[in-house]
Amino acid sequence: MIDANWILTSATCCKRDDIVTIKFNDYSIFYADDNEQEIISTIFHIHKDLDACLIRTVTDMSKIVDNVPCRSPSLDISSNNGAKCWNAGWGSATMSGNWAFNLETIGVNLLDKLTCQMRSYWSNLYENEICAVVAPTESTKINGYGYHVVAGGKETCYGDFGAPLLCDIGGVNTLVGINSRGYDKCAKEGYPAIHQIGRAHV
Repeated sequence: MIDANWILTSATCCKRDDIVTIKFNDYSIFYADDNEQEIISTIFHIHKDLDACLIRTVTDMSKIVDNVPCRSPSLDISSNNGAKCWNAGWGSATMSGNWAFNLETIGVNLLDKLTCQMRSYWSNLYENEICAVVAPTESTKINGYGYHVVAGGKETCYGDFGAPLLCDIGGVNTLVGINSRGYDKCAKEGYPAIHQIGRAHV
């Protein structure tokens, strides 16, 4: 959510049908959670260049969700390299695995485009892309730039497209980006998840 009537997500989530289904306060597929609700929308806008979609809701979502993350279109990512962030999603643990039964979350760190390229094997990042990573160590491999790459073992995976990248920016829970793509093997050393910067305007 980026305000009371708009949701920012991956274009993948908007391409399948003419109707988008949105669930709130849902944490498990096994039972209905307290205050769990579902609404639909037929109004959405897929960005022509980015992996992003804006979904418009008639319902005032601020009456359903208590806390909407702060959104900062002018955030300087490079000044916040290493910020503590987290992703939440229903994705699988492997590309061929089943989606999660319960909503899951992981803690990662923020890297801007240039630093991500220097600390990974990604060389083809676009200007609007950033990375969510596990910090490199002295035991991780060294890439062509001569740097230890970011560690593996923890990352978004298949089914997490559009998952929000939320970061602690100056003590404020801030929507920084949305999960967009990754390597064909999830959580592989040197291949962190790639996110679109959350700068969509409504």
